[in-house]
Amino acid sequence: IRSVRLITLNYCPMGCTFCSATNFLHEAQGSVAPIARLEADEVLQMLERIVAAHPRVRTIIFQDDIFVFTKDRRIIPLCEGIVAAKARGSLPAHLQFISTNRIDAMSEERLAAMRRAGFRVLGFGIESFAPRVLAEFNKAQIHRHIEPMLNAALAAGVTPFLDLILSSPGA
Repeated sequence: IRSVRLITLNYCPMGCTFCSATNFLHEAQGSVAPIARLEADEVLQMLERIVAAHPRVRTIIFQDDIFVFTKDRRIIPLCEGIVAAKARGSLPAHLQFISTNRIDAMSEERLAAMRRAGFRVLGFGIESFAPRVLAEFNKAQIHRHIEPMLNAALAAGVTPFLDLILSSPGA
């Protein structure tokens, strides 16, 4: 698919109980690590640099654990910037994007903006559809968002993919 992976966030700060990466980082630092994240204009600069270095690229995969946060102020300006950059020719019109996001951070407005910008696949760390299991993972708050946002993504023309944790009954 001629893709490039881009990381715009240093780590996921959500504190899910199963996440060894975040837990190892906190242990290694002896505390909670500060968040470092590229702003919309910095992401646009990176996209233009990627395209200049790799003009045949078709897909940028945002490799962040979480690309869109619940109180995100970056995604709409970023999407508008991508649309504008494609219109002026600094990004190719065919350039598409994939990202992994919080399902409770999605809205129909955000999904529509992401689709206009060229996001074609959005990942969601659902982990489970069972409220009890989600509570155990410190993710109980996402349950009510799962079905409506998956339906909204499909209606917007975006392909969702889900990260699930499978367990055997009684485990």
